[in-house]
Amino acid sequence: MSNTNNAGGSKDIPDNFPAEDLVLKSSMQFFGEQLDRSDLVPLLLTTLMSGTMDQKDRILTANRLITESGTLPRPDLVKMQAVLYTFANKFLSNDDLDKVKEVMFMTRLGQMLVNDGIEIGIEKGIEKGIEKGALALISVCREIGLSYDDTRRKLIEKLELDAPAAKRYMEEFWTRSSL
Repeated sequence: MSNTNNAGGSKDIPDNFPAEDLVLKSSMQFFGEQLDRSDLVPLLLTTLMSGTMDQKDRILTANRLITESGTLPRPDLVKMQAVLYTFANKFLSNDDLDKVKEVMFMTRLGQMLVNDGIEIGIEKGIEKGIEKGALALISVCREIGLSYDDTRRKLIEKLELDAPAAKRYMEEFWTRSSL
């Protein structure tokens, strides 16, 4: 079987050429042209196909081609990388997965995952800080003899909590705080 690419080259591809190698090879052959989403989607499936290239290399090559295509809108690129990462997580050994993670975390998807992790960490830190502040304020209010309702109002005023949050902290910490 013969395949002529639009970049002017002619490549003979044998009939028994492994499917994943065919997809990767044809993508590389036509890389002289801009590849669109429909050209790149088959790369996602190379992990599931038989072939001579090991799965880690198939995933990394597909990721490189998808990333370097330069034609995908960011949401499509991130979705395709997420599919590749899911396959990597499912099919690769821990060592190979670590190598794929290393490459993927240098991509937009990786950066998004890192940023999401940082954002979640900040939110959890803020929640923990408010919780500690609420416990301390409740404890001080109990020590100076303020009532339950006055203490709840202090939580709302000093920690800028809404009424349901103040109530939740009061229920959790009022009996725990020292007298």
